[in-house]
Amino acid sequence: MDDCVKITWSPISKATQYRVYKKADGETNWKFIGECRSASFTDSKVGDGVGYRYTVRAVGDKGGLSTYLE
Repeated sequence: MDDCVKITWSPISKATQYRVYKKADGETNWKFIGECRSASFTDSKVGDGVGYRYTVRAVGDKGGLSTYLE
């Protein structure tokens, strides 16, 4: 069975969806990994022994993006 990581965060009012990004230890750039409508996301593409950091951006009802949430 593949490993996975589930991340959750506090919902942002007026957000219609969230964009999720990650980077592995030692990487400097965030990589977009998916979108979701709820305040949780499961990353199924993780490697054994690799540390990851995640960040989320909320998308507002008018299409604007929030700053990165870590």
